[in-house]
Amino acid sequence: MNGTGISNLLGKITVLLIICCCGLPAQAKYGGGTGEPNDPYQIRDANHMQAIGVNANDWAKSFKLMADVDLGQFTGMEFNIIGPDFKNPFEGIFDGNGHTIANFTYESNDTDYIGLFGCIRGPRTEIKNLGLIDPNVNAGTGDSVGSLAGLLYGSITGCYVDGGSVSGDRSVGGLLGKSNAAINNCYANCDVSGNNNVGGLVGYDFWGTITNCYSIGSVEGTNNSGGLVGGYSIGKIMTSFWNIETSGQTTSAGGRGKTTAEMQTASTFVGWGCSPVWTINEGIDYPRLFWEGRPGELITNPYPPYGGGTGQPNDPYLIYTAQQLNNIGLILCDWDKHFKLMADIDLSSYTGTEFNIIGRARYQCLPPPIGTCQLVTTPFTGVFDGNGHTISNFTYEFIDNEFTGLFGCVGGENAQIKNLGLRDVDIDVYHDSGYNYIYYGDTGSLIGLLLFDGTVIGCSIDGSVSGFWWYVGGMVGLNERGTISRCFSTCSVTGRLCGGLVGINYGTISNCYSAGSVSGDNFGGLVAYNSGNVTDSFWDVNTSGQAYSAGGVGKTTVEMQTKSTFTDAGWDFVGEIVNGPNDIWDICEGTNYPKFVWQIPPGDFVCPDGVNFFDYSFFAGHWAGENCGASNDCDGTDLDLLGTVEKNDLRIFVDNWLRGF
Repeated sequence: MNGTGISNLLGKITVLLIICCCGLPAQAKYGGGTGEPNDPYQIRDANHMQAIGVNANDWAKSFKLMADVDLGQFTGMEFNIIGPDFKNPFEGIFDGNGHTIANFTYESNDTDYIGLFGCIRGPRTEIKNLGLIDPNVNAGTGDSVGSLAGLLYGSITGCYVDGGSVSGDRSVGGLLGKSNAAINNCYANCDVSGNNNVGGLVGYDFWGTITNCYSIGSVEGTNNSGGLVGGYSIGKIMTSFWNIETSGQTTSAGGRGKTTAEMQTASTFVGWGCSPVWTINEGIDYPRLFWEGRPGELITNPYPPYGGGTGQPNDPYLIYTAQQLNNIGLILCDWDKHFKLMADIDLSSYTGTEFNIIGRARYQCLPPPIGTCQLVTTPFTGVFDGNGHTISNFTYEFIDNEFTGLFGCVGGENAQIKNLGLRDVDIDVYHDSGYNYIYYGDTGSLIGLLLFDGTVIGCSIDGSVSGFWWYVGGMVGLNERGTISRCFSTCSVTGRLCGGLVGINYGTISNCYSAGSVSGDNFGGLVAYNSGNVTDSFWDVNTSGQAYSAGGVGKTTVEMQTKSTFTDAGWDFVGEIVNGPNDIWDICEGTNYPKFVWQIPPGDFVCPDGVNFFDYSFFAGHWAGENCGASNDCDGTDLDLLGTVEKNDLRIFVDNWLRGF
């Protein structure tokens, strides 16, 4: 064969080889998949897990565990930690798919961010539905050490660690070393030890949220050790617990300590039954994640946690007691429901941070060099009808908290708080100079943050509100385009950018007033800063000590206790019909400010305010009066509305004796 023939033959062979090679399937990466959210990489064995740690280009991809995996073959520092530090984090999604990873072992010294994942960071990053069995992590003098992750800036949902041990120097936790994001429906049962910031679940919670979690392992630490969380800055820890007996810790930077018996009782976990996530074998075992398939009954909310009703608009949940009111803050899935207060409630038995604030918000911030923050909210979006009743002695004291009030955050087109009085409020959000702040603020007695379309109507406040940082109001800290109408506050207010009624207003305020003292930095009698609409509203320049407000009209005490000040502005009062027939307001001129008609007790016929001898004399002058309804000659002394002033009316009068001062 000549050269030309050989050349042609080689060319044909080359083309044939190319065609054949192109026809062969590409070798699958890991156990299959492309790493896209709808086609995640499939992880089927220990080698696949080990491979993730060396493929940094895949750390923003999606993964799914397809089988239980045993990592016992890797010892010392042999396992490739996934996302080893803050500059090289895991930014993807790892779905445990209801499987477990056993015998993760790692031993090092003077290395930070130790865990199966070193650093988890990203707005969409999530680890979920994964169990760790018998991990053994010893990080020596390392900082940010946990079995699952050293540092979290993403979210972890439905994960657990069962057995094993975790040790390090600082920020050491059974599940996570340090958290700055969301941990939901997780638990830890492993031994934890270290020096600074050591916790059964999380070593140090800086700016994160922990919801529906628990820990039961032993905890040993030199400084800032806690049963659930060791160190704590300004995160939100809700409906989470630790075992004070098995942990050896009676304190924690967050959560509630419980005995073993309580931790194995379903009623302890009010609010965990909003969805089929947890089961419990009462008296025998602790709560377990539903996907584990352990023996036990599904945890459901112990209804009725309230006094009746179904939470629907025509059948609201009924609130009679302080405990029923406090339950609302525990059951997040009810925050879009309807509630109705059926009695006056005293919250004096709840001090410090014991009351469960309803609705929440937080700023999730990344540290420098990124340093960006975003507002994350779980607001109350339902309706709370005070029904003309009062909540007294609401007390809340906390260091450097944000979004503080009876309601932390309220928002949504149907969200409404109405016809409610708060009496003797005492809120103090103070500063600890040991913390470096990023953002603290939004403090009000009723609402910390009122979001878009939320409404407050017919509410009153008295007491004191103090916030070290920004946006402090007698009623609302920050009104972010909500509506506040027909409300008043006589609270004393102290803070930065603080107002007698609202700290900062971007929404609407109408027919409102404030008369409490206002002091601090950048303050206003009614509103400290206003970029919204404030109409037909007033503040007392004498009692507030402020001649300035960013909205409203300042009046003297004499003017504020004069009916015409308000009727001239269109307020609907008893005894006039020009401004409407609803008789919303009344006033004892010269002795007090306007009140809601529902605040005036039966038997308070004449000024001054209160049921006293002046009213008794007035009542006696109408004794045995008849045809009250027809002639209206009884001037309201026919309290039972039966047409005659007689002994039953006297009984009602006596029941309210000396009330209303």
